Amino acid sequence: MRKISTLCLVALLLLCFAGCTSDQAKEAAAAKAAEEAAAAEEAAEAAAAEASEAKQLYVRETLDELKSSIKYANGELSFEVPASYPTPDDWVIWVLGRVATGDNFGSSQHYEEFDSASMNRAWEAGMRYSIPKPPSYTDMDQLFMDISLPDGNGGLIEIEVDLLEYVTD
Repeated sequence: MRKISTLCLVALLLLCFAGCTSDQAKEAAAAKAAEEAAAAEEAAEAAAAEASEAKQLYVRETLDELKSSIKYANGELSFEVPASYPTPDDWVIWVLGRVATGDNFGSSQHYEEFDSASMNRAWEAGMRYSIPKPPSYTDMDQLFMDISLPDGNGGLIEIEVDLLEYVTD
């Protein structure tokens, strides 16, 4: 009887020890899973930040591409919406100027066809657009193009171009 009691006690101790080991193993596995989840989340955040930086760099290069397409020839300013940008309806392009009136005032010059293309998201990739010529560029004291594209984070990256710098006559 004593032998059976000892065997039962040993079995009971083994079961308790196995239960403790199992709980410890579960805790260790849970801790390891938490560490792996934290590492995966950190890697995902780093990848998202890298993708965001890459998108912003791409947008800046694309804006520079449009800027470098600005030409002045035969008395006309023109630019091309880059074909390399996958969604041309993202472009927002405003052209505005001011004609000096001689009395230290000026008359605003608006280019509604560009306003309309931006508001209606109607830009065409690879298309060259001409900026309507005022009576004389020499009468203008301001002529700017504001260009923007989404930055990938809910904002815009914008540049402003002084178009009078391109006029050579």
